[in-house]
Amino acid sequence: MSSAPGATERKSHKRRKIDSSEDTLFRHRPFTSKQSELSTDGRRVQRVTTHISAPRHAPAATSSSSSSSLPTRTPGDEFDFTQGDRFFELFRDAEPVVHDIPPAPTVEQADAELDWESVRSEYLDETFRYEGRGSRTSCSGCNSQDAFYRCRDQCMGHWLYCRDCIVKAHALLPTHWLEEWNPEHECFRRSSLKRLGQVVQLGHPPGECCIQADRGHSDFTVIDTNGVHIVAVQFCGCGKSAENHRQQLMRVGWWPGTIKNPQTCATLACLRQFHKLNACSKISIHEFWRAIERLTDNTGTIHIKSKRQVFASMINHFRHVVMLRRFGRAHVDDGVSTTPQGGLAIRCPACPEPGRNLPRGWQEAGPDTSFLYQKFIAQDANFRLANAVRSSEARNPPLGDGWAYFVKREPYLKYVSSFASEGDISTCSGFAAIFLANAKRVRGLRATGVAAVICSRHNMFLPNGMGDLQKGERFCNMTYVLASALAHEEVPNVVYSYDVACVFDKKLKDRIATLPATIQGRIADMVLRYFVPNFHLPAHRAACHALYSFHFGLGVGRTHGETVEENWFLLNKSAAQTKPMGPGTRQLTLEDHGGCHNHEMDVSLGRLLPRRLVKSVVSFMDSYNEFEQLRDGVEKRNAPLVQEWLETESKWQQDRTSVPCPYEFTTKVRNLRDVELSLRQQETQHTADGTPVPQEMTVTSFIKLGIDVQHAQRLLALEVKAINNPTSSQQLAILNKRVALRKSVDKLRAWQRTFMPLLQDNLSSADLATYNRIPEAIENIRLFLPSELTDAARAAACAPHVAKTEIAFRTAEAEECLEDLRRGLRIRTATNQYRQANVRQIGAATRARQAFDKLAKRIHTSKVRYRFARNCLLHLRGPGDWERRLRVLQDEDVRALNERALTSEEKAQRAAGRSLAADTDWTAADGVILAGVVNAGEGSRRLSWIWYMDSGQGAGDAELNEALRVEFLKSKARRDRDREETQLLLEEMRRTIASLDHDAEQWQQRAHARTTCDELVKDGLRSYALEQSMVCIERATVLEAKWKRPREAARLALELLFDKVGELTDEDARQDLEDALDGVERDELDDLEDEEFRVDSLDIKMDPHLPRDAPKLGFDVSHQPSCSLPPSPVALRVDCITLTSFFFTPVAAAAAVGHALRLYDPESSTIALNSASVQHLLRSLHDRSTGPLQCPSCTLPITLIYTLTSSSPPAPAMDASTHPKTLCRVHAMIHGTSVPPYAYMQASCLVGMS
Repeated sequence: MSSAPGATERKSHKRRKIDSSEDTLFRHRPFTSKQSELSTDGRRVQRVTTHISAPRHAPAATSSSSSSSLPTRTPGDEFDFTQGDRFFELFRDAEPVVHDIPPAPTVEQADAELDWESVRSEYLDETFRYEGRGSRTSCSGCNSQDAFYRCRDQCMGHWLYCRDCIVKAHALLPTHWLEEWNPEHECFRRSSLKRLGQVVQLGHPPGECCIQADRGHSDFTVIDTNGVHIVAVQFCGCGKSAENHRQQLMRVGWWPGTIKNPQTCATLACLRQFHKLNACSKISIHEFWRAIERLTDNTGTIHIKSKRQVFASMINHFRHVVMLRRFGRAHVDDGVSTTPQGGLAIRCPACPEPGRNLPRGWQEAGPDTSFLYQKFIAQDANFRLANAVRSSEARNPPLGDGWAYFVKREPYLKYVSSFASEGDISTCSGFAAIFLANAKRVRGLRATGVAAVICSRHNMFLPNGMGDLQKGERFCNMTYVLASALAHEEVPNVVYSYDVACVFDKKLKDRIATLPATIQGRIADMVLRYFVPNFHLPAHRAACHALYSFHFGLGVGRTHGETVEENWFLLNKSAAQTKPMGPGTRQLTLEDHGGCHNHEMDVSLGRLLPRRLVKSVVSFMDSYNEFEQLRDGVEKRNAPLVQEWLETESKWQQDRTSVPCPYEFTTKVRNLRDVELSLRQQETQHTADGTPVPQEMTVTSFIKLGIDVQHAQRLLALEVKAINNPTSSQQLAILNKRVALRKSVDKLRAWQRTFMPLLQDNLSSADLATYNRIPEAIENIRLFLPSELTDAARAAACAPHVAKTEIAFRTAEAEECLEDLRRGLRIRTATNQYRQANVRQIGAATRARQAFDKLAKRIHTSKVRYRFARNCLLHLRGPGDWERRLRVLQDEDVRALNERALTSEEKAQRAAGRSLAADTDWTAADGVILAGVVNAGEGSRRLSWIWYMDSGQGAGDAELNEALRVEFLKSKARRDRDREETQLLLEEMRRTIASLDHDAEQWQQRAHARTTCDELVKDGLRSYALEQSMVCIERATVLEAKWKRPREAARLALELLFDKVGELTDEDARQDLEDALDGVERDELDDLEDEEFRVDSLDIKMDPHLPRDAPKLGFDVSHQPSCSLPPSPVALRVDCITLTSFFFTPVAAAAAVGHALRLYDPESSTIALNSASVQHLLRSLHDRSTGPLQCPSCTLPITLIYTLTSSSPPAPAMDASTHPKTLCRVHAMIHGTSVPPYAYMQASCLVGMS
């Protein structure tokens, strides 16, 4: 079959010889380049694919061409390396050159669609080929001419058969659909094997009939993946096989719908298919059954009896049996009836579990390592997993109640019923989800939600760690579920995370005393440390921040506690289908989904743990160096003070209740009322001394009135700006406000003549005209307070103490604005989270938006007022030490504790959005809220200075030391948490492998444990157990090899051997780096010029000036003495690879670094190059000329080339000799699973240009 016109020919990866008669060394083909980019929220790495067009070729050189001059280039000529640079003449190759032809690149989706469009008609015709009888009309089995039947879709080929042959061919395939050819109408019609006389004999081998057969029901139904089938069956009655009908069905892979006299069954393939679809995509039984009905008949002409209820019952039984199989209950005598509470729950292999993965003597671990053996858990409630009052527990009881993730219902409901009058848990935070639970509709609901306890480091639900909520989030429910989950834990120390832990820990021991004795003992003996998840903590009171923060807790690493929210996101997809279920079906379904989630997290540990470890090592090296530099500087300034800080921090860690928190500021911020009270008290004292001061008209009153008028002007101006097309009522309201403001201005002018008597004499003519003119828009008038005058005019025009009084007021105003700004940002965080979690209807969303607009406008007003107050202080006082605490407030500084600063790209996008907006967008925050739990936190970002501003009055040594103390201890906390995280991850990796080894040994023991069963069942039990043991051993072996490098790197980092860490990298992270480098921007290809470049020398080496947190390759191109490269492969040191004297065209290709990394051997730090790989390297080098420079070592003109994501070239006047390392590097960073924006991609090289 010939290819369609325009279709691109694809070639496979192979080796071929180049004929000497060929005039090219490469057959260039279009290909694509892929590039990894960090998403705007900092949580994902996005793949961007760029289509690279084929390069235009260079012409052959004339006889007068030399190695130092470029041949003329004619568009359309064939590209010819040999004529341009005599590359292979340097090596004098006697044999034909063998080149590696690179594999065909991945086809871009857009290209694939265009290619397919050219053969669309062919595809269409081929689908109709199936509708006819084909080329052979005789029976494919016996060559009979009575061939009228074929299998619809399941059998390959669509061959025609006669009646007997097709029944014989489907003797073991009774659920295939058949089609019968109708000669009269000349078309196929649906048929079935039963109609052709097929009878399925159960209990006997194929082809053997039972002499005492028991015929099944005439409408015996089999549900398969391709539809609902009516099958003729015969049960065995001679006793040769199983005694009952259900066993006979089970032994052929058909699951019976009932125990007695089954008339409906489902194939195991169908049950497995729905089980996986339901667990992974949360498809409901109703939707699955509709699809099965459509597969059976999509015309609506055939009545299909609904078997959905029977199928639902079979699914429940299948789920339960699968859980029993996976946990070896069949391998124990009476294993089902002796299943313990929580025995069917998947345990986290990385969490500490004595007897499974902890070393001997772990109880005697010292204080430096004891934190490695503590349990990390998180608890939360979810109100979306509600359950309506349908069916009853008597009609729909749970299977295996309490055997998996839910608590045992009877004792749980009995306990919570004794607290029927208890209200919801109160909280100090702004998150309203918990205390608004009672406000939601509870009528008609059996359960308003679900409470759960999970492993907070690995996102896995704990055994007996789930329970229904009857009415809101109450102490009784949460305490019982917590105690039930911890009843299975044997480690004494627990790190407990809950979004209202600051309230929950109060009187917890008293509540534990009321629990049943079966779950009370274990939790009563445990030591619980309470924390609030990082994202929820900023919405709490300031008193809770340090006390319940993971950032300041010893031995918690980089745990954030928000993993339970991630679990809810996945489990919420089950809410719609589980709400109308009966209590037993719903509980079994949620447990099955929880088990699926735990299994996925268990398997993903092999990928997640090394990536977290690589990220932790990099973060630890950064935080260690940061703290050591800070410590050296502070100790030089005051070493005893550092020791005092460390002792205070140690005492606070031992006693957090009575010792003041060293991470918080203690200086009180003075507001305007405090300053006004102080100044009025001074004026009263002066009056008592005999100084005549009018009762109302004082300097304090005058300055206070001026500040109030200015604030009113700003508010009115913002209101006018926000209304584009005011209505009559709005115009009237603005007019009334202007009249009131005019009265205040007149009063201020009258007082101004008293306290600033010579003001008009010291104004310029322009200012004097402004002073005498009163505009209609009174909000735009200048008040000419002392801060608005020059130093000379202020000294001449103002009465004594007027300027000093304004300085005091402006200082208080600025500090009060900062406090209002912080308060508003905290409220905005809580409001935004409440809106996202609870607001659903359009009306409620509109009201929430209006409230959010008001809050955002308040934040904006505080920002503008602070800037004005600071500018006034700058005019009054001039530059000085006061600027340390009252800094310049940029837009990116106005962000909450859980927000990060905008990137340059996000700033541009937001500016463009604001310019297009019709109305003023007061909600446009100047930071990005970090909704993900990975990016949020003290250690992964820098707080805005407004949260740790030195806010004292007069920057004395004590106040400066306080600000320094806070930053010093926070830096120490970041270092400690990063080190602990690295240690925890190493221990979790060890525990994971130890758990797999233990499980493998346990499955081997189960292979021969059961004795009370027949030999066939024993054989199956033994085979299954040994298979599971083999799987555990293989997983442990794979993880041991895969984790070797990152674990070794982490050990070196903990020993502070940072220089050796860069040599060891996780292979997955290294692949991420290669993918990130293997791409170019499409828009840069359009900027390529037609010139050719001559490169005298190319050095590939490690750049020592780059950060040492990850390996990087640097590319230097400069004029150096030429040297030769042998044609055969040879291993060369990375720092001394030199390619000499060749030409290349700036073809559009992937980055050269991507190809170099494929050749890079990390073991020997070498790159193997030969003549062929050099050609590939040159083909993949993409450049872009930005302007001429001079080479530092010669007088030839050179060009600075920027590639990939370089934002802008340097100025042409830059001296290359003083910036050789800056101009000559290509670098990227291995950083876990992503490339951070500050080291994303900067590529440059210097080339000689003729």
